[in-house]
Amino acid sequence: MDVITQERLKEILEMQEGVLANTNLFRIRILAIKCLLLNGPLNEMRDELLTLLEWVKNAWGPHFNEIAAIYLKLIHVNMSLRDFNSVNFLWESFII
Repeated sequence: MDVITQERLKEILEMQEGVLANTNLFRIRILAIKCLLLNGPLNEMRDELLTLLEWVKNAWGPHFNEIAAIYLKLIHVNMSLRDFNSVNFLWESFII
């Protein structure tokens, strides 16, 4: 099996842009792999995680079980960026 790089995932995401809008399941899965399994620049990760969170909420609703992993990764990234206001907001959103 070949190794998938951040760059290749970005290419795939760009190819899928505009296809079925933000409910394109393939695009959501690729972004989930990129966000949850690979690490990159923190600001880029935060932006992509926020996008993923929005897409998952649109596709499956805000109470989808797997959304917890996105919230936890977002909290971790924001803590690394020392953005504690965002951490508090995300924590409150996650608990509710």
